[in-house]
Amino acid sequence: MKTTRYFDATRVRPDRAGIKDEWIQRVIDHPEYQNIQVDGRIRCWG
Repeated sequence: MKTTRYFDATRVRPDRAGIKDEWIQRVIDHPEYQNIQVDGRIRCWG
C-alpha cells in the first residue's frame, strides 16, 4: 500500500494504534464514500 509521510506519521499516534492495515486496505478497495480533495489526495470512508 502506497502511503504519504503524513499518513505514516499519523499511524504511530497512540489514538490510531488499534487501526489494522487490513481495515485500511478494505476501505481503500471498497469505500462507502470517496472524496478527492483540492490538493489531489483521495479520502476514502468506510
